[in-house]
Amino acid sequence: MTVHFVESNVDTGDIIVQETLPLTYDFSYGLDYEAFIANYRARMMDHCVRLMVNAATMIADGAARPRPQNIGLGTRYRLPVKREKNELRRRLRMRMKIRHTDGET
Repeated sequence: MTVHFVESNVDTGDIIVQETLPLTYDFSYGLDYEAFIANYRARMMDHCVRLMVNAATMIADGAARPRPQNIGLGTRYRLPVKREKNELRRRLRMRMKIRHTDGET
């Protein structure tokens, strides 16, 4: 998650604060990855709000030390389309079978 200044191009402004929140699938959701993503997004909200407050406070206090983004590293993300959702379900089914066969729960 990144809070950065806005520039005319998408995601090119200097970074104020940044934090990584890992995305590791929780197999207790089984094939219901949409519920997993919904829960993940809900958990992200607290992190996002805290990051925004920290950035605003740093700017107001004059403590912000923005750094340029390396725009060559950026990746754009979007929600999956139906075909991609079906493929994800297929892969999850395979992983669930393998985990079940190996004796994992």
